[in-house]
Amino acid sequence: MFAEKGLSRRRLGYGITAEITRIVPSFVTFLILPRLLGPSRYGQLAALVAVIALVGSLATIGAHIVFIRDVTRAQDADPRAAGRAFTTSILGGVAGVLLLVPIAVIVFDRVGVAAIAILVVAELIFGNLLHVFSGLAIAREDQPGLARFVAIFAAARIAAMVLYAVSPARGSIVGFALCCFAGALVASVVSALYASTRGLWHGPVLVVPARRDVTEGLAVSSTAAAFYVQDGLDTPILVRSGYHVDAGNYASAYRVASLAFAPINALVLIGLPQLVTRSGRDEAATRQTVVRLTLIGAAYGAAVCVMMQAVAPLLPIVLGHGYGAAVDILRWLSLLPLIRAVQYFVANLLMVNGMQRSRLLVQFVSASVSLVAYLVLIPPFSWRGAVAGTYLSEVALAVGLWAIFLRSFVHTRAERKQITDVLVA
Repeated sequence: MFAEKGLSRRRLGYGITAEITRIVPSFVTFLILPRLLGPSRYGQLAALVAVIALVGSLATIGAHIVFIRDVTRAQDADPRAAGRAFTTSILGGVAGVLLLVPIAVIVFDRVGVAAIAILVVAELIFGNLLHVFSGLAIAREDQPGLARFVAIFAAARIAAMVLYAVSPARGSIVGFALCCFAGALVASVVSALYASTRGLWHGPVLVVPARRDVTEGLAVSSTAAAFYVQDGLDTPILVRSGYHVDAGNYASAYRVASLAFAPINALVLIGLPQLVTRSGRDEAATRQTVVRLTLIGAAYGAAVCVMMQAVAPLLPIVLGHGYGAAVDILRWLSLLPLIRAVQYFVANLLMVNGMQRSRLLVQFVSASVSLVAYLVLIPPFSWRGAVAGTYLSEVALAVGLWAIFLRSFVHTRAERKQITDVLVA
């Protein structure tokens, strides 16, 4: 089935391998960090990391997505495109650092100024470059290259985490931040060298982005940032509401649910070039591809839901003392992969079909629902309010995206009928 529609088994295998590799560092961190820090301190660190992810998604300025779109649609690739994407990501990261560090120091005062500054620089400037390097491979449908870029960053992060666990700095958030910085820096340098030797990057390194690149990229990154509002602000609000231990338990359970998204993300990445290529040429085939991938993702999400219900009691054994509440939290969060599978593919179709504004509007509405729900429900109900707010926003997003998808489908059919009627007449 995938071969008939251009999604070969080999490409699918490389894509899934890349996504599995991508989650291995998160899995290693999940096994080590909560146990070393304990639920209270881990909750505070997880809240900071969630905010960094939110700002980091905006700081990319969508450079990798703009690059993929331009290279996929253009017959002759601009040799400056890779340098432009790299420069855009770096500039966005610097702006994010200058904006976030002063605010984070005030909000997360228990974490420490040094740890905050080091973590923010590591993720926003160097960590975000993984998106750029991945984009170089995805645009040319180079799945082996994608897998290797992901493996480079994964290996660096795993090495950094193991170094932290065995060093005298273990249990220190500053030590964790320093190890993360070293890993991200090494991975960025190695990936740049690999991209050059593989021929994915030829041309100048630094290219000032045009205004169009920035505005279009911001539209993409704003959508991602809106996603992180609903995906990540629950933990910071738990911390600011005084539920430090609950925040650690909630972050641990949510990490398990997040790890379950990997195969769905692989299908999204593999299918993106196909959607870009077919967009505007064969709308019926494009819609069929989206529906088919959504059904595959939904079947996977349902299976994972059952699995998470079964493995939830293992969390306290894996994470250690103080994580008993994570069992119930994971069981309540087990439907997330299923709901996300319903969203991802149709969201990408709207993006490549020139309906990014509609997608962005739905994303902002969903983010607003989550933010209001978190602020209202978390202070009195702790993690139960966070779970409720998460599902409210996720369902709102899925309904909104599919409403736009179905509306565009009906509109296209009406236009075709009018053309047919005119030709018959």
